[in-house]
Amino acid sequence: MQGTIKMVNHEKGWGFIRADSGQEVFFHRSAVHGQAFELVERQQPVDFEIGQSKDGKGPRASRVQFS
Repeated sequence: MQGTIKMVNHEKGWGFIRADSGQEVFFHRSAVHGQAFELVERQQPVDFEIGQSKDGKGPRASRVQFS
């Protein structure tokens, strides 16, 4: 899937992606590949995979890579 970084909390290590479809997806710092999490900024375009979170709270992004 493709989308953009909607928000990121560097201190807590997570953020949200707005998919091109309009869906908002949580991501954890461990899902970021190819770039240091500390360099992630709002509005960056990304490619990612989507799955279900382990706690059942909703969709969660994995393999987040910057376009």
